[in-house]
Amino acid sequence: MEKLTFGLDIATALSVIAAAILFIWNSANAKKGERIQREKEIIQERKDRRKTIIQKYVFQIVDNLMEDRAKLSIEITNIEDILREGQTTQNLNPYRDLVLHMSFVFKTRLVPLGKTYGDGRFVKLADEYEKDLNAFILRLQYLTSGESDERWDFHDVMFTPLTITDSYITRLIFEGEDYIDSL
Repeated sequence: MEKLTFGLDIATALSVIAAAILFIWNSANAKKGERIQREKEIIQERKDRRKTIIQKYVFQIVDNLMEDRAKLSIEITNIEDILREGQTTQNLNPYRDLVLHMSFVFKTRLVPLGKTYGDGRFVKLADEYEKDLNAFILRLQYLTSGESDERWDFHDVMFTPLTITDSYITRLIFEGEDYIDSL
């Protein structure tokens, strides 16, 4: 009987030890699973925060460009009114400054966003916009200089920065959406 009791005691002890080991094992796995789940949640929270920041900045840049676009349109109308009255305008500096300001706003807002978040597409877009507007300014300077005897259409030339800006606003929105979708 003692052997049976001793055998039962050993079996009970082994069962308790096995249950304890299984409990510890399950607890460790549960904690590991919780830790992995929390890490996934943190990564998703970062992605969501990144998406929100990118959307916010893209829309701010678009809003700023739309405001500058409206100012440029008003300046074009002012120049057009001066010309309609038979006067000549010798000072296109306010017009040029507005065009350069649009480039400045785009670049100074988009490049930091692109360097912080992004894969280079925002920086490239800002560089291309600046290059296109600078090329336009050089062309305008040539057309309005005494060196040029080239005939040009006022509306085609003066509204060019608006057309360029519209295309880059569209590109910025699409690039922002594409980048957000890639996250």
